[in-house]
Amino acid sequence: MCAVLVASQARAGPVLDLELAFQALHVVDTAQTLDIRKTPCRDLEQVGPDRWEWRHCYTESESAWAIGRHPSDRSVWAFMGAEAVAHAAVTWTLYRAGAPPWVEYSWQAVTIGFQAETDVRNVSIGLRYRF
Repeated sequence: MCAVLVASQARAGPVLDLELAFQALHVVDTAQTLDIRKTPCRDLEQVGPDRWEWRHCYTESESAWAIGRHPSDRSVWAFMGAEAVAHAAVTWTLYRAGAPPWVEYSWQAVTIGFQAETDVRNVSIGLRYRF
């Protein structure tokens, strides 16, 4: 998507590479968010002599304000798609406005860092990459 926007520009190489890195991490996050619906709870624990409860239940946290704690596949795809387009639009706007390279790189570094942290945390709690 971003390739169409910036590929013909002279300094597009690093900008495009960083945008594609963000978008790749975002695809992983999308798959993990979809996995929440496929794996709502993973452990059944006995909490009393005749009582069992599900533990380690997955719920959406980062985007729950927009799509809820147990989002549908449709709302996940819509939200994550909008988020991907918004990120590319900010990248494109910074590029077209002639923002200093440090601004463009800072934007990418911060957003890539947050996205990577989210993906790693999701893996650490057991979410998978399933579509």
